Amino acid sequence: MMDFLAIAVMATAVTAPAVAPASPPPPPPVVIQASQMPPRMSSDELPVAEFDVAVTAAGRPLWGGRMSVARTGASYTQSLREAPQACGGRTGGDPRYDVTAENRLSVSLNRAFARNDENRFRVRLEWARPLAACEGNGTRQVVLDQQFELAAGQTLRLTGDAGLAITLKRAAR
Repeated sequence: MMDFLAIAVMATAVTAPAVAPASPPPPPPVVIQASQMPPRMSSDELPVAEFDVAVTAAGRPLWGGRMSVARTGASYTQSLREAPQACGGRTGGDPRYDVTAENRLSVSLNRAFARNDENRFRVRLEWARPLAACEGNGTRQVVLDQQFELAAGQTLRLTGDAGLAITLKRAAR
């Protein structure tokens, strides 16, 4: 009987299904290096940048002044809302509505944060003006939004649509 049991065990071992192949080894771990870029300058290290700014449209001055930019930006806004101009002997606009004509100018100057680059800035210039007296009610608006590099002592002129332009002169240190 022992022989029968030994033969049965051997037969089972021979007819047993093959062992599944071992699963492939896991892929090597992905190592992500920390950024090699230096940290941003602190507020104490970032020098104040002074700009003389002149905004013109179609060759006529709209505004001029000095703006100072550090970690925080600088902005200037002016706005005038008034009755629309007369057209053909009558007041402009539709008498059924309370219409105003608006002139608006907004200048915003900020740092464009590229690490440790004290010469990168962003300007946003918006100019709105009413339609001409007999063209109806409404406003035309132009926006210039641009990043730029400007070292101390340099001047840059940027132009937009409708003759809008801004000249930025960065003061020497």
